[in-house]
Amino acid sequence: MKRLWVIAPVALLLVVWLGIRCLNARWAPATDELPDLSQWPPDAQTVAHRLASEKEMAKKRALFASLLTSRFRDRPDAIAIRVSWANPNTIKLCCPARMEPWNMSRIALMVWREARNDLGENCSIVIFHTYISPGLIKVGELRPMPQNPNRAEVKYNFHMTENQLW
Repeated sequence: MKRLWVIAPVALLLVVWLGIRCLNARWAPATDELPDLSQWPPDAQTVAHRLASEKEMAKKRALFASLLTSRFRDRPDAIAIRVSWANPNTIKLCCPARMEPWNMSRIALMVWREARNDLGENCSIVIFHTYISPGLIKVGELRPMPQNPNRAEVKYNFHMTENQLW
């Protein structure tokens, strides 16, 4: 009987403590969302300043892609994101395969806005998943809206088809 008086309060405290932990975990803010990436170095103003010194559009595009790629990769908490140009009107955005779609959308919109502001081009963006061994797998596209070119929409297609492999 003496053990019951010792075990019961300890068990009650344990249940209360676990209940509080579960409630805090349920209402805690999401931690899988990326911060404001446009403030990571080189930030948007630095990119615009560096691009202003280039005259030739092909060199501007290459510099734009390398600066944005370095924004994600040259950090202690690096993200394996690569920005490149498929053609003069299309940007290739290569994201890690395990990245959440809402984070890919945020990055694509950020790249699209900076390309529109810095290069003066309203281009589209093709979003790819990257893996170690196979080629790129196309999972989505960002396209400017025809009725309002200042807005864009991102559409995803996660169904595997032959034309998705690049």
